[in-house]
Amino acid sequence: MVKVNRQKLLDSEIDHIEFWANWREAGRAMGIPLSPKQADEYGQYMENAIANFDAESLFIALEKADIAGWTRYVQDHPPTPEALAVLMLVAVGEANKSRSKKAADKGHDKPDGSRDKKQQIRDIWASGKYKTKVLCAEEEYLALEVSFEKARRDLRGAPDPSPWPAKPCKKG
Repeated sequence: MVKVNRQKLLDSEIDHIEFWANWREAGRAMGIPLSPKQADEYGQYMENAIANFDAESLFIALEKADIAGWTRYVQDHPPTPEALAVLMLVAVGEANKSRSKKAADKGHDKPDGSRDKKQQIRDIWASGKYKTKVLCAEEEYLALEVSFEKARRDLRGAPDPSPWPAKPCKKG
């Protein structure tokens, strides 16, 4: 049995692996036994890649279909044990990513959290009280209890105030 681990497939590899996966399935359907080459290094690589390809296909089907559609997909394309093992790795990774994002968002979104402070400094800048973003960050970072660098970063991409009473007039 092939040791199962998830590997990200390159776009250039997907067609090649899909071809071998279909070739293997066609051979099984016709009763052709697996060749001894299956045991060599390339054969093991291809088995692992096919398991990854099968697992990614299962995962996509699981994401996009309802339970009846997924049941039909699994009946039409019965997964190998290797593909199921990789699918479990994929599912656990996605669950961990989702849980981590929710926890980070919960901290950033709370009152007086980093997103709230970013909006506060942007509102101060939008008032037109300061001539430059750097000056605004310099004057306000202590009041917001953030570092000067954080205040400056939060002002990146902020539109210029309109009207802008503090803007220096150009003499032309």
